[in-house]
Amino acid sequence: MKTSPVYPRFLGDEAEVGVPPRFAVISAPLAKTLSWGLGADAGPAAILAASPALEVFDDELLQETVQAGIITRPPLNFNDCNLVEACELIRKAVAHELASEIFPVVLGGEHTVSGPAVTAMAARYPDLHVVQVDAHLDLRDVYGGAPLSHASVMRRVADLKLPFTQVGIRSFSGEEWQLVRERGWRPFTMTRIHEQQDWLTQLLATIKGPVYLTIDVDGLDPAIMPATGTPEPDGLSWRQVTALTRALARQPRGLVGLDLVELSPRPGLEHAAYTAAKLIYRTLGYVVAAGELFSCRNCGYCCQGETTVSLDEEDRERMSAHLGLPFAELKRRYLRVSGNTVQMKTVDGHCVFHDNGCTIHESKPWRCRQWPLHPSALADPGNFAVISESCPGFRPGLSHEAFRRSLGWRK
Repeated sequence: MKTSPVYPRFLGDEAEVGVPPRFAVISAPLAKTLSWGLGADAGPAAILAASPALEVFDDELLQETVQAGIITRPPLNFNDCNLVEACELIRKAVAHELASEIFPVVLGGEHTVSGPAVTAMAARYPDLHVVQVDAHLDLRDVYGGAPLSHASVMRRVADLKLPFTQVGIRSFSGEEWQLVRERGWRPFTMTRIHEQQDWLTQLLATIKGPVYLTIDVDGLDPAIMPATGTPEPDGLSWRQVTALTRALARQPRGLVGLDLVELSPRPGLEHAAYTAAKLIYRTLGYVVAAGELFSCRNCGYCCQGETTVSLDEEDRERMSAHLGLPFAELKRRYLRVSGNTVQMKTVDGHCVFHDNGCTIHESKPWRCRQWPLHPSALADPGNFAVISESCPGFRPGLSHEAFRRSLGWRK
């Protein structure tokens, strides 16, 4: 892998905490298809240079997120690469982190970097859900004569058949809007966000799997993020974007990777790089804080005995396809049917999909994939007490009220 020999580190010397890394910062200063404002290739270095000015003690979370372990990798060097080769370098870099169970943080660079990052993430998480913060839909099939570009990155994600949700949108072509209507997609445009106060609740309802978050900084209001190649009036405020990242981190399957792209440093606008660095650090803080309340140990408790989960038709079809069994045989071997209720049977005390941790997570029932952070299971204080005392993934002594507050549940 080609790298540059000298590079700054995220948070500078403050990142030296002597623990194995939970997060890895990967600089991908790609700028091969930019169409208006230039300079996105300088974005990663600007963010890294600004980051040591951050207070490592987070004023909202009241924790030092850096203690979880944040390592900065040498920046990828694209000088001798064409676009396809550059994308392959990014894919390999992200896959390398995932192989070591490290959360990847990719710094662009133009938005094209998100495509190979998502490809690597989807290989690890087949039920991945991509959330895109952006002023633009980025759904053009071809832009500038090329299928790989900052303006077509989400079209390539759509080609992967992955679910995705777009937030902060306020600029798009007629071609893109026609595609949105044909596919039945419902992006969260800024018009929709302003008109519908429950937009975030609606957004979270669309997500079933683990989340990869891609943040194009032009998705933010230019008042707080002016240094970008394609600024658009309006955009997400600081409170709106942090409410989003907080909620994604607290989703049942959580936030598993992110990128931040399209920062184009400008003289006199150095604060934009600082804001980008703080948004990254705050988001990683939400990931750490969510894990402090609950972290799955893959023990199989929730997949065994009377705690086995109910299956809907989609779940049964997924399991039949995975096991290569007709439904009648799947039912005979693995299901327990009572009236309209269909549940998993245990085989020798274990879920058929559980083997030293669930290794076939993409085939698990939706309820099981969200367990144990599913409101239907934990909204009741009595259920919460039983489950949290039995499941080793919960923080000892965690109260039901603290858990509710952490997920933003209303009474």
